[in-house]
Amino acid sequence: METRPKTHTVREKAYNYVKDLILSNQLQSGQKLNQERIANQLHISRTPIREALHRLRSEGLVTTSGAGGFRVYRLSLEELEELFDIRSMLEGYLIRSACKNIPDAEIERLSEYIRGSENAIQNRNSDEIYKYNTKFHDTFQHYSRNKHRTNNIIANMKEHMLKYRKNTLYYLDIAKRTIAGHKKIILALQTRDPDLCEYMMRKHIMDAKDNAIRITFGNRDNLSKMEKVLE
Repeated sequence: METRPKTHTVREKAYNYVKDLILSNQLQSGQKLNQERIANQLHISRTPIREALHRLRSEGLVTTSGAGGFRVYRLSLEELEELFDIRSMLEGYLIRSACKNIPDAEIERLSEYIRGSENAIQNRNSDEIYKYNTKFHDTFQHYSRNKHRTNNIIANMKEHMLKYRKNTLYYLDIAKRTIAGHKKIILALQTRDPDLCEYMMRKHIMDAKDNAIRITFGNRDNLSKMEKVLE
């Protein structure tokens, strides 16, 4: 006899599927969500899809639209700026806290991530660039003195940052400047100077903010002229 899938499993499947589509930019900001199409893609009813969308709404990833409809939430300029400002403070704190504790071997691993990013640029692989960029930034959380206190805060913020980080790293010039910023952070780490480490990280995030604003709210014609990692 065929076993029906557990409700909990179906709900989680729907939630994770839609969330991945949003964070990977397969569903764009402001795009209306076709619940019937998503349900058909997953071969499930619309009920768990609606439950997933309500859950994503509580997380700020979707918003209601019309009679029972949903759209991917579009951040305003002010909200995007605030998100990066908070990230700057948090990551600045993390590297300041970690800079005296992080082993030399871990700093060398950060350099390996940079080399991996440079190889990914040569191979025109935007997914690999994103992977190494994420590994680089995640490292400092592990060596922070108060990592257990900051884990939940950072985890929630990272989900909102993902799509903007991916969007910007898709452009070749921005990816190269991001790597240059990582190299400066490593030089700061080698001094073990907390003030310098925090300054370089916060400057790096502020540069990322400028890039995200340019990509998200910039002139479409100008963006079309920018060389992409993967054409």
